[in-house]
Amino acid sequence: MLGGCTPVGAWLYEDPRFKLVDVQRDTISTDAGRLQFIFDGCNNNDYDLQTDSLSTSLVINGQPAGANQETNSIVLPSRTVLRLSVKLTPAVEDSGAGTRSVPFKLINRATVIAPTGPRVVNLTEAGTVTIRDGYPVGWQVRDTDPCRPGQSKLPSAAGRGGGRPIYVPPPPPVVVPGGAGMPQ
Repeated sequence: MLGGCTPVGAWLYEDPRFKLVDVQRDTISTDAGRLQFIFDGCNNNDYDLQTDSLSTSLVINGQPAGANQETNSIVLPSRTVLRLSVKLTPAVEDSGAGTRSVPFKLINRATVIAPTGPRVVNLTEAGTVTIRDGYPVGWQVRDTDPCRPGQSKLPSAAGRGGGRPIYVPPPPPVVVPGGAGMPQ
C-alpha cells in the first residue's frame, strides 16, 4: 500500500519542456534572414526551476543549420508556462528557385538547477519546413504536446495533436541601386 508513496521530505521532479509554438521573422535585426523561434517553457513542478544555460541547435534536411547559446539564467515559475524567444539565422543549403518541404529538428539542451542538484535536459522537436526560393517560410511541428500546468493531458488520438503550420513571410527583396530593372 505504501509502494506508491513518496518518503517525507523527498522531492517529486519533472523535467521542464521547451515546446516550439511560433516562428517569426526578427524585424528588429539588420539580418533579413534572422528568425525568432518562440518556445513555451513549461514547469509542471510545485516549485520554481532555474536554468543556467539553454542551447538551441537547428538541423534542416540532416545538415546543421544554426545554433544559439543562451547564457543568461531563465527562471521557470512553479506550475506555469513562460514564453521564450531564441534568435537564429538558418543556413539553408542553396535550393534554387521553387518550393520544397524537408525535415527539420530543433534540439534544446538546458542545464536545470533542481532541488536534487544540476540536471542536463535534452529535448528534441521534429517536423517539416517549407523552403521557398532558398528561404524557410513554413514550419510544421510533429507531435505537439502543449503545456497545461494543473490540467490533465488527453491521450493521442486520430486527428488530434497533428501540429499546426507556422508561416514566416520571406524577407523583402534586396534593392540594389543601379541594378538590373532599376530606373537609372
